[in-house]
Amino acid sequence: MKTYKNPKRSMIVINYLSLMVLVILMRLLPDYKEEIWFIGCLAVSAVIWSVTYFAAYLQSGLWRLVHSINGHSSPELKETAGLVAIRSYQIFTLVVLTIAVAGILFQRDRISIGPVEVVAFLYFAHVLPATVIAWTRMEIPHDNSL
Repeated sequence: MKTYKNPKRSMIVINYLSLMVLVILMRLLPDYKEEIWFIGCLAVSAVIWSVTYFAAYLQSGLWRLVHSINGHSSPELKETAGLVAIRSYQIFTLVVLTIAVAGILFQRDRISIGPVEVVAFLYFAHVLPATVIAWTRMEIPHDNSL
């Protein structure tokens, strides 16, 4: 069994930060769509998000490991997948509820979650199991049968 080196946590943190910047910039886009500097910031943020996604999840093998682990016959991998899924959904629930409560507290008239936030939440939900594995393991197991 081959192992991949774990991506640096800093790449994952940069990926999440650039995702947050993208969401904020997309929310501000209607107000600043004519500004060149704003479009430049949006483009730079998108490039940083794409590059860090590639490095942290695709190159490291995390994406493939997480999305093909259920079909594997190893009981150890299935148990690990179950624990990772539980931890990931706990984190996801806390983040989404925190954002919803913050929305209630700071925007007292309404909670505004648009399509950009929904897409960001979907991305977050899909990469979170890989993030949990990357955060807790030094090496990532890789088997060609995965």
